[in-house]
Amino acid sequence: MATELKHTVKPSGGDFTNLDAALDHIVAAHQDLIAADVYATVEIGGTWSSADTAAVSIPNLNGDATRYLHIYTTAEARHDGKWNTGAYMLQTANASAITFPGGNLLHCRIDGLQFGPSSVSANYQCCLDVASVGAGATIWVSNCLIRQANNNSYRCPGIFSQDGDATLYVWNTVVYGVGTEGNALTSAFCGYDYTAMNIYNCTAIGGTYAYYAGDSGGTMTVKNSYGGGTVTEDFYRSAGTLAKTNCASEDQSADDTGTGETATNCVAAAVAHSTDTFVNVTYATADYHLVDGSALIGAGTTTSGESAPMNFTTDIDGDTRT
Repeated sequence: MATELKHTVKPSGGDFTNLDAALDHIVAAHQDLIAADVYATVEIGGTWSSADTAAVSIPNLNGDATRYLHIYTTAEARHDGKWNTGAYMLQTANASAITFPGGNLLHCRIDGLQFGPSSVSANYQCCLDVASVGAGATIWVSNCLIRQANNNSYRCPGIFSQDGDATLYVWNTVVYGVGTEGNALTSAFCGYDYTAMNIYNCTAIGGTYAYYAGDSGGTMTVKNSYGGGTVTEDFYRSAGTLAKTNCASEDQSADDTGTGETATNCVAAAVAHSTDTFVNVTYATADYHLVDGSALIGAGTTTSGESAPMNFTTDIDGDTRT
């Protein structure tokens, strides 16, 4: 069984003071995880009073399903389900926050982070950009708050999958602040050239589309998720398959069943305005917890019987789902 190779990131007292430096070290000193028979973890802890501003490039590691890269926050460095300036934040100026630029990395897990550009100045400055990974790669993103720069002039998605080799699993995650530039790729969850995106128990606000199943003919599976605040449609398929289960939208698109698009127990126009559903949708202090009486409470279905990693039983706050 592979053993853990652990590095810590803290404002002080850790191995490194920013995430990218920790990853640079791993690729320089421990690039072949298979040969070393280790899985690499980066634990982000401590009390943060300012953002980590160094853009993160996920390294070219030789790994597999048991020898992978895991990046996560401890309780003291983790958000409380809404954007928290006292917790760890990765905020990059005019650059994608996290990029998979290419190489052999097969499996990566990202859990409990707040991240996204603080500003954008060109197209495709993303929150998470899956540009290239090894064949058969899986990327897990869980319990994250992903915030775009709220700029309407550039084509900047939230999560952008443009690599046909990657399968993404995203759950208990909020993506918001995506601008209204108008191109289809200006979307919160944007599948362009991808194999599969599995999106469970997520909230997507803003953009041309909230969930865009795009040009490659991949499969986007969305369950227990909400989309709203878009300028075109909350859920949209242009190619491949878009499968929606127990989803809701601010418009009629959650319940669409056109070519390549299915909808099971979905609710269209669940609320007239997102402010009727969420605690606070103001960009700087957005809190996408559901308000008492929201039509979305109890509308989801359990995922505990699904294959890992989608058999989770807790929400973004770590509370057990009922």
